[in-house]
Amino acid sequence: MLERLIIEDILLIDRLELDFPAGLTVLTGETGAGKSILLDALGLALGERASPSLVRPGSKGASVSAIFTLPESHPATFLLIEQGLTLEEGVLILRRTLSPDGKSRAFVNDRPVTASLLKDLSLSLIEIHGQFDQLLQASAHRQLLDSYAGLDSDVSDVETAWFRLEHARKVFEEESRSLQKAQENRDFLNHAVQEMEEISPEKGEEERLLQERTYLTHHAKISEALQEAHTMICGEAGAEMALCKGLNRLEKANSHAQGRFQELFDLLSRSLADMEEGISLLENALQSDSDDSQSLESLEDRLFSLKALARKHGVSVEDLSDLLERFREELHKTEKGDAHLQVLQNNIVQARGIYLEAAKCLTDKRQKAAHQLAQKVTSELPPLKLEKANFLVSVVPLQESQWGPGGLESVEFQVQTNKGLASGSLSKIASGGERSRFMLALKVILSQQGLASLVVFDEIDAGVGGAVASAIGERLARLGEHIQVLAITHSPQVASYASRHYVVSKAESKGLTTTQVVALSPEERREEVARMLSGETITPEARAAAEALLNKAS
Repeated sequence: MLERLIIEDILLIDRLELDFPAGLTVLTGETGAGKSILLDALGLALGERASPSLVRPGSKGASVSAIFTLPESHPATFLLIEQGLTLEEGVLILRRTLSPDGKSRAFVNDRPVTASLLKDLSLSLIEIHGQFDQLLQASAHRQLLDSYAGLDSDVSDVETAWFRLEHARKVFEEESRSLQKAQENRDFLNHAVQEMEEISPEKGEEERLLQERTYLTHHAKISEALQEAHTMICGEAGAEMALCKGLNRLEKANSHAQGRFQELFDLLSRSLADMEEGISLLENALQSDSDDSQSLESLEDRLFSLKALARKHGVSVEDLSDLLERFREELHKTEKGDAHLQVLQNNIVQARGIYLEAAKCLTDKRQKAAHQLAQKVTSELPPLKLEKANFLVSVVPLQESQWGPGGLESVEFQVQTNKGLASGSLSKIASGGERSRFMLALKVILSQQGLASLVVFDEIDAGVGGAVASAIGERLARLGEHIQVLAITHSPQVASYASRHYVVSKAESKGLTTTQVVALSPEERREEVARMLSGETITPEARAAAEALLNKAS
């Protein structure tokens, strides 16, 4: 709920702090006192367009803060989490500043954000209603009916089934196009696969061939170096023979020295063993070198063939094997395509059946809920002097081409203002005053399904009075039992039902006009209601009438 609104330097307001309790709060005051300024300021804090004309003349800038307390489960908290923002003890502070040149800044809990985020948050925080209420737009009626009937789970099932059906259709269409393309290219695919299989490219082959080419390029020098190394180590004057002779002499010396040189003899013996193992590897290298039958010319031919094939198909040599596999798969599609498409077609039929089953179940529940909602709203109309009117909820089947995630039907709220007259859209059939009363009756019934923390009514009682205004006030108070309600009103009957009453007035000081908002005590409330009844001069009769209204509403 909205706990506090702080306004600084907005039009006629220099600084104002308003606290809002639960229930129904009303704002009254003479025309032009500045009641609409409060809505403009609130709209600024909620991300509405920032006009420099809102800045109080002579000030350096304007500022509005709206402080809310929200439960953890409130939809706004999930949006905040997505933006990396958190609430401290459930407190949400929306603040907007505006400079005289029209530049504005937005903050959530003192962290800079975009004005669009404030706007998104406001959708779940506040609803503002007037004579031409957006609540009654046909595009929102289906969702309102679903919310009233508690059909979130059913709607979710239909949405899931619809998107699965759409996915099945998309896969079928993509595979059909792919098959058609493959069939058109069948001759090309046959030739390409045959050509590539003859060359049979392998992953990593180009890198291996390049390394081998480098080796073959230096083959003569490598062979010569290996042979020279073998001669130097294994020849008659080589290292191996010298080490063997040296070990024979050392063995004799060790024998005569009674083993004094045993450690040295063992070390050199191990060196000889290591040398013999190395000689074996060297001889293997010489043998492998002489057995290598691949010529540099054949290797170059292989590289040329691979690169030519890669250029032909516009890929790298490394990707040739993957391309071959893809061509094989596309060729396989042309051979098994019809059977594959039939499987995909069966998937569509199955998904459509699941969707229709879920959607028809939702349709049945919507029709029952529509009848119930229409009865409940209609029952609210007689006290609002709409006793001859009917409220209707029309559930209209859609053409199959119009089916979607929302189901098989559209929903529209309609009214019949008098018996015997045709029903129609509320925006076309009802007058402005009637629209307001129909909207209020609907809102009272839907109150427990709403998401907003605060509902604002801007002169919903315009054009009505007496018993009708009293009925409106009673319903606003009843609505306030479920959600926080703020009403701007000129009706003493509506004002009498408030749990808190603010009066808006103008004052002049040192040549400056300011708007003031004051919370009224019980005695002050009686005076204000009496003023609303009688005008500028408050008579004893007006005070008595005000007292009667307040007693009736309490």
